[in-house]
Order: sequence, then C-alpha cells, then structure tokens
Amino acid sequence: MRTRTAGTRRFVSFHVLVPGSWTVQQGHDLCEAIELAILRVLPSTHVTTHLEPVEDPVSWEDLELERLSNQQMQDIK
Repeated sequence: MRTRTAGTRRFVSFHVLVPGSWTVQQGHDLCEAIELAILRVLPSTHVTTHLEPVEDPVSWEDLELERLSNQQMQDIK
C-alpha cells in the first residue's frame, strides 16, 4: 500500500491479489468494498486499486516502488 498527501488531498494506492479463477465482477466488487471502507474512514481520499491474480508470480514482484529494473526499462525503449 502506498499513501501520500498533496496539500489537503490524500491518495491511497494498492494492489488487490485475488484467485485467478475469480470473475472480473467478483474482483471488482471486492475492490469497490475495500475502497468504500477506506473512504468511510478517510473521506475525500483518492483511492486507486489494481487487481491481480494471486497465482501469477509477477503479482508479487511489485513490492518495491520500481517494478522494472533499469535494464528492463532500457529493453522497453
């Protein structure tokens, strides 16, 4: 989970890992429920969620601020 403030605005961003067998609707409903729970505690917060399958190893690689290494970024360019 990442949080920051800019002036009077708050921002919360995080990934939600769910079973890959879930439907898009199931994942969306969970994200909506989590976002609503955060907004109840922190009104006027901009909440961003990113849904990922828990079984995908790539889902676990985003623990640091930079997902891609410098070499991977160069390969993209």
